[in-house]
Amino acid sequence: MLFLEASETKIIEQEHDFLSGLLETQKQAQKNLDDINFEAITQAGRVPARKFESEITKAYEALNKANQALRKELMSLTANPPEGGIA
Repeated sequence: MLFLEASETKIIEQEHDFLSGLLETQKQAQKNLDDINFEAITQAGRVPARKFESEITKAYEALNKANQALRKELMSLTANPPEGGIA
C-alpha cells in the first residue's frame, strides 16, 4: 500500500489532469485528421483534391504538435523518477 501526503496527492492529481489534457488534445487532433481524410476520400472525383490539401496539412501539423507535447511530457516523467526510484 502506498501512503501519500495531501500535497503529494495534489501534485499527482495535477499531473494526471495535465496528461489527460494532452491525451485529449492528441485524440481530437487525430479525429480531425481522420474526418478531413474521410471527407477528401468521399468527395474524390467530385471535388478537386487540392481543396483538401491545406486542411490536411494543418491537421497533420496539429497532430504532430500534440504528439510532440505528449512525448516531451512522458520523457520528462521517465527522466525524473520520483524520489526513492521506481519499484
